[in-house]
Amino acid sequence: MIKRQFGSASTFGCYDSAIAKCLGVMFRDYSVEGGIMSLLSIAPDVVSAASGNLANVGSALRSATAAAAGQTTAIAAPAADEVSAAVTALFGMRGQEFQALSAKAAAFHDEFVNLLNGGAAQYVSAEVANARQTVMNAVNTTGAGAAAASPAQTFSQNFGPLQVVISGGAGGVAESVILNGPLGQVGSLSLSGIPFAAPGGSGIGLAVNGTGSVNTPLGPLTWLSATGSEYAGPSGFGATLGGLTPVGYQAISVTGNALGQITGGSFTTFGLQFFFQGTQFGIIPQFGNLPPLIF
Repeated sequence: MIKRQFGSASTFGCYDSAIAKCLGVMFRDYSVEGGIMSLLSIAPDVVSAASGNLANVGSALRSATAAAAGQTTAIAAPAADEVSAAVTALFGMRGQEFQALSAKAAAFHDEFVNLLNGGAAQYVSAEVANARQTVMNAVNTTGAGAAAASPAQTFSQNFGPLQVVISGGAGGVAESVILNGPLGQVGSLSLSGIPFAAPGGSGIGLAVNGTGSVNTPLGPLTWLSATGSEYAGPSGFGATLGGLTPVGYQAISVTGNALGQITGGSFTTFGLQFFFQGTQFGIIPQFGNLPPLIF
């Protein structure tokens, strides 16, 4: 029987206690008993909070190092003799070495914090992607027989105040994001889609309908009623969603490559379309004959 154990975080220094907290979260419920390993359990929000604590520690260390720089690298000689000059040069050299070492430690610290943040984000993305794949497996076939063979699949997960629910069966897929507050549900965004296969087998996609609402003292207020699509194939992926809202037409789109990297996108609001493609960014007015602004 093998189990992981951590000592009390209070026995570590400020820096080590934050790392211990991260590791304690990342490997929580990890054990091997009788040759059977339990599932790995990760709380992305706690990992992100711990990485934020580490970032604060790094800022404090850099501030302390900068404050000590002048006193450790610019030491005045106590006298004008050769011995005093040699001692001053020695201490100054050691001070410069300390500053160089501190800079390397700060760079390592920043990279470690970035890795923690990236790991938490990748875990959330992988979890949602796995849920989508599970749902798409259920909707990949059609017909009554397929529906009986592929019962509805449901995924539900909380990410802080957000609750993400994905469900689907042979007839389609539904996703909803619910924002919860201290007094209950604040608002929600719901998407439903019917699967389709692109011509020539170049990918699969969903024809999407979306609605968004926010709770008010007078009842739910619909702030979005939109249509769009999302697709994925060997060449990449893309998604669009647009519709009328109380403040006019709103739309959003995103495209990406086969590696899962976002390569472009746009957001339309108040008569202006903000877009980016690679390193290019611009604004396209949706009224009159005004020329676009490209940066």
